Amino acid sequence: MKEEIQPESEVVVIGGGVIGVAITYYLTKQGKQVVLIEKNEVASEASGANATFCTLPSGGDRLLHYFTAKGIAEYQKIDDSNELGRDIEFNRLGLLVLIETERSLELWKQSLEERLEFSPQDRIVTGDELTELEPNLSPIVKWGLYSPYGGHIECLYLVTGMADKARELGAKIYEHTKVVDINLDQGHVKSVLTDRGEVRADYIVNAAGRWAVEIGRMVGLELPITSERHQMVVTETLDRPIINRHLISGAYREAVLLPDEQRKAIEKTCFLVTNEAKGNLLLGISGDPATEDRRVTFGRFHDICQQAVKYLPILKELRVNIIRSFANHYANTPDRHSLLGPVEGVDGFILACGMNDYGFQQGGIVGKVISEIICFGESLSVPPEIMEQTSFSRFLK
Repeated sequence: MKEEIQPESEVVVIGGGVIGVAITYYLTKQGKQVVLIEKNEVASEASGANATFCTLPSGGDRLLHYFTAKGIAEYQKIDDSNELGRDIEFNRLGLLVLIETERSLELWKQSLEERLEFSPQDRIVTGDELTELEPNLSPIVKWGLYSPYGGHIECLYLVTGMADKARELGAKIYEHTKVVDINLDQGHVKSVLTDRGEVRADYIVNAAGRWAVEIGRMVGLELPITSERHQMVVTETLDRPIINRHLISGAYREAVLLPDEQRKAIEKTCFLVTNEAKGNLLLGISGDPATEDRRVTFGRFHDICQQAVKYLPILKELRVNIIRSFANHYANTPDRHSLLGPVEGVDGFILACGMNDYGFQQGGIVGKVISEIICFGESLSVPPEIMEQTSFSRFLK
């Protein structure tokens, strides 16, 4: 029998991914009473099954770069201070974007101009410098965008670490708990109804990832969020490193600029690879509509392996084996920007969803900003003119 839920709290956070957990963590640091509700387990969705990248976006505009850079900076503070009391394996391996064509090179030169504000050491490399950075690359890679800023965080260590610390500070985290409905009273949130009972609260935060649409409908909102499935495979532990940093296909930059139908075609060639701390390679590809199935499809498995050998022929020479596979789901908005902050007409209902591909990287700053809005009535860490660009109201104009 499930434990009955705490009947009252200052804040209820719905969703136990990095966003919901970070919000809970920062709120408890401010002394707020928080109940977090998660339908499965903490970090059981995309926050626990992703590429572990902690780097600026491969596409997008200044707003996306801004939030990602701020989020990574928050993680750096957490790591430097060891405030979670555990190693989150934060490092600066760097990132190399693999560029094959003149068209892709021009797009990445444009991206470089956008990135330099946040990552001033980024640069285009070619020839001997490219080979020195990654000796095992295929000769089809003519150029690279090298970013020393790129890094890695062990996602499970970070999210569960913040959850454990929030519990120590008084938060109640209820896993395997389903939200059934949200009650309103004259346009203000009143309570969350769950399969464990009802929780009254002054604030309710929708950090439910790809289920945020369902939660939004409970208060009469139709959130413009669609889900996309990304699939990945993990290799066996290698005897020696064959890459020195995170690698990502330059085709991503082309894909994000195209209409949906054309984007789907080019995303088949998009590829990323990261070197996990234990010596495995994590290989991935994107671009499928979300389903409840967490398995990798045969077609995508083939695409991933084909792209891996294309960029790193040494994988075929070494006959590297795949030991497991998984899929995760991203919640996307039409303009690739998050939905953050209060909603006009539903007092006390706060959005923290629609994070697109970069929810993990942005979790630190989103958690901090949402906690500031609840505690102080406004964001102190991000200026209002920037927060306005993430408001739900932009889709009502």
